[in-house]
Amino acid sequence: MASKLILEVLGWRIEGLGSEGLKPSALSLIPKLIPVLDRDGSWLTSRLFYLGGILKLWLQFFILLFVAKPVLYLNICQTWNAVVREGILFLLLSAIRPNTRSVISLHGQNFCMWPVGSKLQRIFKTILNRADVITVLGPNQREVLIRWGLNPDKVRIVNNTCEINAKTQGRKAKSISVDSCTSVAKRINLLFLSNLIETKGYREYLEALELLSKETSVASAPLRGINAVFCGKLTDTCSSEVENDAESWILNKIVSINKSSFVSVEWVKGAYGDEKQILFSAADIFVFPTRYATEAQPIVLIEAMASGCAIITSQAGEIPSMVNDSCAIALAEATSENVAVAIKNIISTQRREDSKVSLFQGKNSELFNDNKVHEAHLDPVKKERTLEELQSSARIHFTKHFSQDIYKQQWLDIFTGLTK
Repeated sequence: MASKLILEVLGWRIEGLGSEGLKPSALSLIPKLIPVLDRDGSWLTSRLFYLGGILKLWLQFFILLFVAKPVLYLNICQTWNAVVREGILFLLLSAIRPNTRSVISLHGQNFCMWPVGSKLQRIFKTILNRADVITVLGPNQREVLIRWGLNPDKVRIVNNTCEINAKTQGRKAKSISVDSCTSVAKRINLLFLSNLIETKGYREYLEALELLSKETSVASAPLRGINAVFCGKLTDTCSSEVENDAESWILNKIVSINKSSFVSVEWVKGAYGDEKQILFSAADIFVFPTRYATEAQPIVLIEAMASGCAIITSQAGEIPSMVNDSCAIALAEATSENVAVAIKNIISTQRREDSKVSLFQGKNSELFNDNKVHEAHLDPVKKERTLEELQSSARIHFTKHFSQDIYKQQWLDIFTGLTK
C-alpha cells in the first residue's frame, strides 16, 4: 500500500503535478522490487530463485552508476539479510557516486531494540548516515536515531496510512444516548483483527469478553448486549501441537462466552480487502490490546480510525504517539480485566454528565471491585467519553494525520526537496 502511494507521488513528480515549480523532466522512475524468499515452495528451487533475484538487484544497483543524478528510495528491512542484500550495495553506490540523492524508510520497531554499539546497530547507522532523508513512523523512533548520533534534520516522521478512505465510509448509527435508545436497544459491535500471535492480545480480548459475559451490572445499561467479532488466523510459524492447543483454547473460550445472552462472539478466520473493510465499517469499537515487543504503527489502528471506530488499545511501540485521548483509550497495562473495564466504560456511558460518575460505584460488580485492577493502570479509562465522541474524534484524527492525501503530500515534499 505505502509503495503504491509513493509510486503515485513519483508519478506526480515526473508529470510536474502537485506543487508549484516542478518540471516534468526533473525525475525519471525505475521501480525495482527487493527479492523475497518463497518459504512455501521447494527448498532448492525457492533459494535458487531468491539468489537470482539478489543478483538481478545488484545488477540494477550497478546500472545506477551510469544514471544522471539518480534519486534512490530504499525501504530497507532491519535484518542482517537486508544489510547484506541491499545495505552494502547502497554504501558502495554512495561511495562511488557521492552525488546520489537517497531516501531510506524504516518500518517496524526492530532497530529501537538494538543495543547501541552492537555490530548490527553500527553497520545500520553507517548505512543511514549516507542517506539524505530517513523516514520513521513516530517521535520515539526519531529520538532513537538522534541518540545514535544521526543528524536530526535528516530524520523525518511520515505516518503510515491505509487503503480505507474515511470520505467513502458510510456513517454508522453510533449514538447510544438514552434519548436514542428509548424503544429498541442497540447492541454494540466489537472487533478484534490481527494475526493470532499471543503478544497481539487475542487472549486478553477473549478473556475480557468472558468477564463481561458474566458481569451483571453491564447488562443493566439500556443495551441488549455485545456482538463481538474475533478475526484472525493462527500463524504458520507455530508448531502443529502449539497451534492445536491455541485453537482448542480459543474454541473453549468462544463456547463459554456464547453461553451468555448478553455477549456473543464469532470467529472469522482472516479477512482481507472488501471483507475486512466491511468488518471495520460494522464495528463500533475496535479492540487491540497488543504487547508486541516491536510494535510500531499498526495499520489496523489506522483502519479503525478511518472507519470511525472507537479504539481500545495499549501503549506498545509508537501507539501512544499515533492516538490521543479524544479518539482512543490506550491502556498502560492491557490486561483482560482492564480491557473489560474500558469496554464497559464506553458502552455504559449514556450522557456527558454521567462521565463524572466512577465506574466502581456498582456494588454488584465483582469484576470492577477486584483489587487486581490497579487504579493507576486505568487513568485513560477514567476520562469517560461517549461512544459517539470517540468515533467522531477518530475520523477527525485520521483525516488530520493518517489520510492518503496527507501521506502523499509528505512524500511529494520529500522528493521535491531532493530534486531541486
